[in-house]
Formats: sequence, C-alpha cells, structure tokens
Amino acid sequence: MDAKANGNTWPQPPEDLALASHEVHLWRCRVDLPDDGLARCHDLLNPAEKQQAARFLAPADCNRFTVARASLRLILASYLGCAPKEISFVLGAHGKPSLSAPGGSPPLEFNISHSGSLALVCVAASGRPVGVDVEWTGRDMATMDLARRILSPAEFGTFMQAPPARRNHLFLSIWTVKEAVVKALGRGISLPLSSFTVTFPVGRPLVVEGGADSSGISDLTVMPLEPDRDHLGAVAAAGSSWSLRCWSATGI
Repeated sequence: MDAKANGNTWPQPPEDLALASHEVHLWRCRVDLPDDGLARCHDLLNPAEKQQAARFLAPADCNRFTVARASLRLILASYLGCAPKEISFVLGAHGKPSLSAPGGSPPLEFNISHSGSLALVCVAASGRPVGVDVEWTGRDMATMDLARRILSPAEFGTFMQAPPARRNHLFLSIWTVKEAVVKALGRGISLPLSSFTVTFPVGRPLVVEGGADSSGISDLTVMPLEPDRDHLGAVAAAGSSWSLRCWSATGI
C-alpha cells in the first residue's frame, strides 16, 4: 500500500495515468468547494442525480453529494477517455452502482463513499470488485447504540474493554471495514454487519472472519485507511495479489 494512504499528502496523478490489472487506485476528493466549483460540479450531473441532490434537506449535504458525484464522473472519465457527462450508471440487485455496459462486462469496477469534507473513490480493472468507506471522526452519533446493533459479540466485547476516550475511534475503524466489505461484495443490507467480525492483530494485517451467511469475505483483501487526521476509512477488493495506489483528485 502506498504510504500516502495514511497521511495528509496525496500525490497528483501522472499525465499518462494507467490502471494495471494488479492495481487498485484510490482517489481522495475534497467536497467542500467554493460556489464556483460547486456550480461546475452541478453542471456535470445528469437530471436524475440533480433530483437526488435536491432531496437532501440540508444544503451542505446537497453540496457534498453534488461534488462527490461530479468527482466520480471526472475520475472515471479520466480512465475511459470520454466526457464525464457521457458516463451512465446502473444499480445492482442490492443498490451498488456500476458502469452501464450493454451486452458486456463494465470496463472498470468502482465504488465511492463520502463523509465530512472528503469523498473516496476506488477504481479497479474489470473483474475485481471493490468497496470503499470513509467516515468523519467528528460526527455526532450515538456510538453505544450503534455498537450494540452493528458489532458482532466479539467486537462488542473489545469495544467495551477499550477506554471510553478510544471507543469512538475503535468503532469507526471497525465500521468502515465492515462497510467496505459489504460494498465490495455488493450485498447491501442482505449481509448484516453484525454477522462477521473484524480484528486488528498487533503488527499484522487486519482479519475479517465471516459467519454462516458471509460467503465471499475470505476472497477479499481489506486495508484500513486514515486519509487525513479527521477521517477514517477502509478499502476492500477481490483477491490478494493487488497493490494500492493513491491519488489526489484536486487537479482533475
């Protein structure tokens, strides 16, 4: 994994950007843009996306969605060599978006998540499903109630043993991994987050152990992320023989 996945400095992509079959690319996008940037992003959305943005009650949420979706279009267009507005999406059985590819497989796999001031976009070659999640550590949430619903019994035990000051960070670390896993599998709410367990062995990669109804988890490789000091995240992708490269979307 590129060390810059856990830090504040992510490099600009090269002009000859290419996605190798053994790579997964992760893009960090700032979604708190000034009004002129927001207007340009709004122009890139299709009518359905504009309607979806308008349904957000809080203007800040509408703006974040708009910038995140425009960033996704710009990033995918940089790989496909097309205009951002030409990209068309379809939804899977459990709501996971993918590129529309009538009569064939989509040319790329991708996933997106946004929270706080960041969006993360994950891209891989066709045939390598990916999932990504990011959470703002400053969000106001009922951590204890969520932990009881989302964590497995083993995770909840670890959560309760942690010092109270560390519980929010621990919960978000586990939650983002779980979300990335479910999104990579394309399972949505059909795979309860409490049905599998995430552990962080000291000095070793994290471990995700599935229950009876979590087929496919063992085929994934999952990496935790700290994209900046205010966010936690995770990326999951099929297979084990891939490397992660991280890019800043600022220049696109």
